[in-house]
Amino acid sequence: MTKQSLKIYLVGINLAYQRQLQDGRFFTLAHQYLKAYCMTHTLLRERLEILTAEFDVFDDDADIVRQIVETEPDVVGFSSFFWNVKKIITITRLVKEVMPKAVIAVGGPQGSAEPWTLLDGRTGADFVVKGEGEITFSELLCNLMFGSPALRDIAGLVYKRGDQTVETSCRALMLDLDRIPSPYLSGGITVDFTRFRGLVQTFRGCPYACAYCCWTSREVRLFSWERVKGELEVLLGKGARRVYIIDSDLSLHRKVFRPLLEWLTSLQTDTVFDCSLRIENLDQDELEMIAKAPIDVCEIGLQSTNPVALKNVDRMWQQERFEKNYFYLRDLPRRRCQIIVDLITGLPGDSYETFRETLRYTAGLWPDKINFFPLTVLPGSPLRERAGRFGLHTADDDAGTVVSTQSLPLGEMMRVARLCTAWYLVWALERLSSRGLSLLLRNLNVDRFTLIEHADAWFQQRPDIYRSIQRDIDTLNPLKNRRAFSAADNQDGRLVSACRGFVNFVTDKLDQPDTCTAVATCLALDTLFAVAQVSRPSTFGETACDT
Repeated sequence: MTKQSLKIYLVGINLAYQRQLQDGRFFTLAHQYLKAYCMTHTLLRERLEILTAEFDVFDDDADIVRQIVETEPDVVGFSSFFWNVKKIITITRLVKEVMPKAVIAVGGPQGSAEPWTLLDGRTGADFVVKGEGEITFSELLCNLMFGSPALRDIAGLVYKRGDQTVETSCRALMLDLDRIPSPYLSGGITVDFTRFRGLVQTFRGCPYACAYCCWTSREVRLFSWERVKGELEVLLGKGARRVYIIDSDLSLHRKVFRPLLEWLTSLQTDTVFDCSLRIENLDQDELEMIAKAPIDVCEIGLQSTNPVALKNVDRMWQQERFEKNYFYLRDLPRRRCQIIVDLITGLPGDSYETFRETLRYTAGLWPDKINFFPLTVLPGSPLRERAGRFGLHTADDDAGTVVSTQSLPLGEMMRVARLCTAWYLVWALERLSSRGLSLLLRNLNVDRFTLIEHADAWFQQRPDIYRSIQRDIDTLNPLKNRRAFSAADNQDGRLVSACRGFVNFVTDKLDQPDTCTAVATCLALDTLFAVAQVSRPSTFGETACDT
């Protein structure tokens, strides 16, 4: 292909997250970087039309293909991740059948780790871009338009030549990230931030060596604070209601972290921010700023308390410093942020009993929420090479989800999944009626984890309810947004009914009929109160406890 101009269509297929919260959807930031870089390229900027589109993994393949075909692009680009690679394989094949002359390029972590899997007979892809793609993709477009540089001279490119797969040299990392034009500051971004959350990163790379992760590089390179601040100001000006700072550990980049916290605490805004942190790295002054800032979600990756499992995945945990900082932040007066603790199920070396102890410990932290992530064996990760040693067996889902290990057979893994869902039910009861949960704990004289074990026992008696809760667990967030809540809603209605059933079960088991009546009354009143708020305008991120 040698043409005077090109129409580029960059298609994002994103991980769906609480689909009912439309103003909280994700978009593919990588495509915006590609667009910004290419549109400032001296040879390309006057000859390109670059369009972007955002879908999620639940959208119909035929609808996505139809929109691509109707756009009539010369080049179609995708970013591949473990959650969308199967869908991308199908879509690229269908697009190539309908538009055989269209050039299809795939990048992203999945393509970078195993590029040959995206160039086999299952797909319609012509090229795979490995690693950070701004320069590689722009040089590929130059080749398509001008015939130069030659494909073999474009670093970071993989393609088919006859029956052979050609992989060029690795591209050197861009050390000065400010050389990459900002999608926000360049004015080229067209995302509707009343529907999508803003996404910002302050650095690239990750210095940690967690064996289950797969980063482009462990070498950390920084965006300047001036640039990051400018991007955040643009997002505020565009009316973004939620901004997610997508760094693996926001506190890692101290040259941005401190001024960012100071800037956030000075804001008078309805916009909320989400971030992930290693809380061990913080000092008390920073913890206090986090509590004051308009941060809605502070996500902390604990993953496990089992030293054997942590060692097997090359992860360190400073328990004493973790607890000191965690409890200091949790107990700060007028703390605005929700503290969410992440755990991984199925780590090598974990058994049902060791995971149970991890959950007991985490429940005792009283976080606002616990996220459970099943272990996935990502292409390119060190864990991929160790899978045989640890007896990791994965599902046939292209995501590499671990379903059993040497220390956690399938039956025990299913017990772990049920225990996680039991925690979710207790958490949902707290969200629906915090005073009802407090009353239940006090009158039954049990702690939170004991209540979780009672919920697990109830699920064993009522597998139908367990399956119902488990089916909804990825999309439900009770009362997170009153506009999405209704007592008659299929999902939330089932959740309220399950909470009532569980309260009946545990109070009957412990012979506490008066407690059952009192908790049921709290749950009914708090639920009715929440429904009454449906018509009242609410701030994104608001919960029933806010009023």
